[in-house]
Amino acid sequence: GLGDVYKRQILDPYFVFDKERWEMVEGEATDEVAIRNRANMRMALDQVGGLGGETFVVGALDVFLDVADGPYHLRFLALPSDFHFQMSDATHLRVQPNENWEYSILTMQETSNVRISGGHLWGDRYTHRYIEGSRHDQGLGMYVLGSVDVTIENVTANQFTGDGLCLLYTS
Repeated sequence: GLGDVYKRQILDPYFVFDKERWEMVEGEATDEVAIRNRANMRMALDQVGGLGGETFVVGALDVFLDVADGPYHLRFLALPSDFHFQMSDATHLRVQPNENWEYSILTMQETSNVRISGGHLWGDRYTHRYIEGSRHDQGLGMYVLGSVDVTIENVTANQFTGDGLCLLYTS
């Protein structure tokens, strides 16, 4: 149809994330800064994926991300189908300390052909604000739900209140 004629597409399917361009603030952060870090990285991922980007490269970056604030479907970094999220050994994505019993940094939900490589994901196990009577066992590095052909390689996940990787209904 005519809609396909006017569909915008990225010029180069290989996208290098520029931390200055996307206003990422490195190091320990206030909740407000961590919310902006998450929102800015999520916006870049959504735009690149939505325009047909295939590889999203993150170089040296050490940021805190608030993955507990806001509507659930916007709290995490969502990876689309047919996508490679490529982090370097100098990439550190950290959870901003929070009191939520559930969170994840990276989420793949009903996707296919997704690859995640390299980098370090850090939870808030030792800085988490535990609330008595709550389980606090679903703080995840990566959450993969109902997805197929997902490859995860050379990623470290440390200090989460739950698992570094949770796979549900996935093949």
